[in-house]
Amino acid sequence: MRGRVRFSPALVFSLCLLVYHGWGREVGCFLLAVLLHECGHLLALSVFGIKTWQISFGFGGAVIETGALSYAQEFLCAAAGPLVNLVLLLFPYRFFFQINLLLLVYNLLPIAPLDGWRMLFAATGIYAPCSQNEICNAAEMIAAAVLLFVGIWCAARLPYGRRPLAFAVGILLRNCIFRPEGIDKARFVG
Repeated sequence: MRGRVRFSPALVFSLCLLVYHGWGREVGCFLLAVLLHECGHLLALSVFGIKTWQISFGFGGAVIETGALSYAQEFLCAAAGPLVNLVLLLFPYRFFFQINLLLLVYNLLPIAPLDGWRMLFAATGIYAPCSQNEICNAAEMIAAAVLLFVGIWCAARLPYGRRPLAFAVGILLRNCIFRPEGIDKARFVG
């Protein structure tokens, strides 16, 4: 398997800064969970014989670029990462459990380019190709509204202050407004 891995310099600097300030355990757990999540995607790609890929790690997560995939292959490859996080929930270490639960929930959001959106896009490409864009756009808007509502509710009702709301707004800004290049719809082969 031939692949290339890239890391954003800003991400590396930020992680080093966190480790320097005493967050080494948290950074280590987070990196392990993210790397295992991405290994799930890469394992699924190898099962389908995809040998060339590039993975880029940045602030919003990782993006794996591949060649053309069928909708069924895309669905299964997208589902492989969250499936790894689901299996990792079995480990008894509390902080590792929390990180994997967060990654699982975050990645299953139907907001592009997250795994949940990729799975929805692939499934609608198989079962409802005429309504694919409408279904994905509606799911994305509903998820964004629910995420914002949950953030507001948590900020008002729970002792976390404004952090849940800031987190929700951050996800929405990153994924809905300042969206990085997500899925290239032309790369699906149907």
